[in-house]
Amino acid sequence: MSETPEEVRYWRIEAAAELVHLPPRRIRRYLREGLIQPARREGRTILFGENELARLRKIRRLRDDLGLNLAGIAVTLRLLAEIEAVREVRQSPILDVSVPETDG
Repeated sequence: MSETPEEVRYWRIEAAAELVHLPPRRIRRYLREGLIQPARREGRTILFGENELARLRKIRRLRDDLGLNLAGIAVTLRLLAEIEAVREVRQSPILDVSVPETDG
């Protein structure tokens, strides 16, 4: 039997706010500050997917648990993205870039 791909779900800002335990106003601020990008827009309606919800939860933990301000959150998110990129490179097959020996 063939498996059907999971349906991608999107939430409006109010529903997303409820799911991640943040006020909608704060999420709008994070949008203005560039900490989060909506998954989609339908006209003026902003929609968030699972990845955006996970990022909002991470932002909430950085703010509430670690006490970071918006600038600190932005730097931390950038560093975490760079660490993830390095991990992906390290896990990919490595090309042999050795230099052949020459006589002489």
